[in-house]
Amino acid sequence: MNRFRWLVVCPLLALSVVWGGGGLAADEARFAGRTAAEWREVLAAHVEGDTERDKAQCRAATAALGYLGESAEVAQEELVRSLRSPSLEVRHAAVDALGRIGAEAAETVPAIVTPMDLPRDHAHYAALRTYRWLAARALGRIGPAAESAAPALERALENEDPLYRIQAALALWRIEGRSEMIDFLAAMTRPAEPAAYEAVMALGEMGSAASVAGDPLLAALEHPQSDVRRAAADVLVRLGPSQLAPLAGALSDAEAEGARPAAYALGQLLARLREELFYRSDSDPDRFHETARLVLETAVPPLVARLSDPRDEVRQAAQQGLARLGLLSLPMLLEVAGGSDPLASRAAIETLVRVEAYLPEELASPHLAALHAALRPRLFAAMEDPDPQVRAAAFRIFARLFFGPDDSRAVALLRRALRDESLAVRRHASQVLREWEP
Repeated sequence: MNRFRWLVVCPLLALSVVWGGGGLAADEARFAGRTAAEWREVLAAHVEGDTERDKAQCRAATAALGYLGESAEVAQEELVRSLRSPSLEVRHAAVDALGRIGAEAAETVPAIVTPMDLPRDHAHYAALRTYRWLAARALGRIGPAAESAAPALERALENEDPLYRIQAALALWRIEGRSEMIDFLAAMTRPAEPAAYEAVMALGEMGSAASVAGDPLLAALEHPQSDVRRAAADVLVRLGPSQLAPLAGALSDAEAEGARPAAYALGQLLARLREELFYRSDSDPDRFHETARLVLETAVPPLVARLSDPRDEVRQAAQQGLARLGLLSLPMLLEVAGGSDPLASRAAIETLVRVEAYLPEELASPHLAALHAALRPRLFAAMEDPDPQVRAAAFRIFARLFFGPDDSRAVALLRRALRDESLAVRRHASQVLREWEP
């Protein structure tokens, strides 16, 4: 099934919206050099015409007004007239443009609903399939001001077209705050449903409200279609840190298809926490410690466990997730790097190299400094590991962290490393000593 996208086709699609210029007010939106009022004139001049040129001009004007969003309010009358165009493309673009105007398009709701709500035995019913779900989406964008469309949208929930049902459910949620529409959409994410991808994406549009659909979204990580799995992972990431524990559980239990998207989503959340909490100087101490504990006890272990996964793509997703956590992932990675599982050890060593890009530029808070200090024994032990690859990775990390020449043990390790069999170890040790002993 084609994934629902903008169904607006015209020569203007490659152009962009330009703000200001041309003697107009600096904040007046323009598309392809014309304002909404000017595109309205184009549409008004051609909307009643039936030549191919008229249709082409209408397609261009309605598409442009859609891109111009709220400022297209000046063309509402012409857009409503376009809903009766003999060109389906013009109708599609016109109804999309009306939705993008938002609440100010409330007066156009009856005109939008009439062709959308035709009975199935109507001669034009089949031809208006795309129009129906575009119209439902437009009504949702108009929001509570489109309340009069609720009965038609209710009927749409029973329609044979899953795309129409999805957009109707999303519209009812936006217009009337109907929370049961979340469950309605969640049920449409199941593998047997033909529009599971679109249902997942619709849940994503609901923002934090979709958190109550957590279990179906987690189940969608195991969906047989890869695009559904990716979409579910992205939506779970958008739901934020509340999904850490559920995603960690999903990763622990995931079968072949679900492990990679679960690891990806978990890694995305860890990266967000690194940037927004762990590496910030103004982090709240209680939140820092509570979240760090949750991350280290709940989120990191299933990622570490996947370092020994036999599938390359799963291991790589776990590696990327751990690397993006930065400093907090180092103790566990160092432990696994020196462990007895050769596959996990190699993956951990590779991850230690990747994590370098996500180490802090400074110890921005006392909480981060405390984690850095606690890392010291584990890092020093790795710098003396029998495996030269482990030692090289540990010395590389050491060179990027904040240790000073007053640390006698560190100095001793560095000087001894100048005679190490590993060229990489000698190079990193020499680099640090040059900085400490110019």
